Amino acid sequence: MHLALLLALVRAFASDRSRLALENLILRQQLNVLKRSLKRAKLEDSDRAFLEGQLQRRPTP
Repeated sequence: MHLALLLALVRAFASDRSRLALENLILRQQLNVLKRSLKRAKLEDSDRAFLEGQLQRRPTP
């Protein structure tokens, strides 16, 4: 009985894991398609100044 339960758990885990891997693959493909379809955003000087200010405020390790 315990062996059957263990085998069922292994099958369920493998099934869930393969579903997760497939979902991950599909999402990665959708992201690649989205990246190809979007134009690159143009940063303005104010954007660069804001980012530079945030980088300077970052604590050093």
